[in-house]
Amino acid sequence: MENGRTDKSWLFLMLITLFAISACKAGEGQNANRRPMIRETKISEITEITLERGACFGECPAYKVTFRQNRPATYIGDAYAPMIGTYEAASDSCSECYFAELATSLELQGFFDLQETYHENMVDDSRIVVSAVRNGKKKTVTSNDSRSPVELWGIAMTIDGVVSKIVKWNKISSQRSSPQ
Repeated sequence: MENGRTDKSWLFLMLITLFAISACKAGEGQNANRRPMIRETKISEITEITLERGACFGECPAYKVTFRQNRPATYIGDAYAPMIGTYEAASDSCSECYFAELATSLELQGFFDLQETYHENMVDDSRIVVSAVRNGKKKTVTSNDSRSPVELWGIAMTIDGVVSKIVKWNKISSQRSSPQ
């Protein structure tokens, strides 16, 4: 009898193990930490992307760069910026300026789901303003602190990366700040 009880216990343990394994397999692909699928964005839905970095009490570069679909990028450099004045990307330097990739990055980073303002009471840190026009509606996200959400930081760094790839800028004027 004792041997029969051991066989039944072993069989019961095997059944539980198989059940547990099959439950794990059935749940594959349903990881709670996995990023939800984003809707497929048509590039034509996003028509403009802008990054503006504001001055701080130190030597933070202040500039604004705007990418528009099917148009050259524009750059307006102010205090401590690498280029001072208003510039336009030369067409032979950056015809599309990675616009499709920037638009996709905004969607992947969840830009349109971010709050409008982060850390509004900070005064001595560089201000970051990212805006995008999608379907004719402008969304703007502002942060006055370098501890802004990593998604906003990633977007700003991606835009800065594209700016660094533009090797030729044509100076349009010496104007230092954009007209409002």
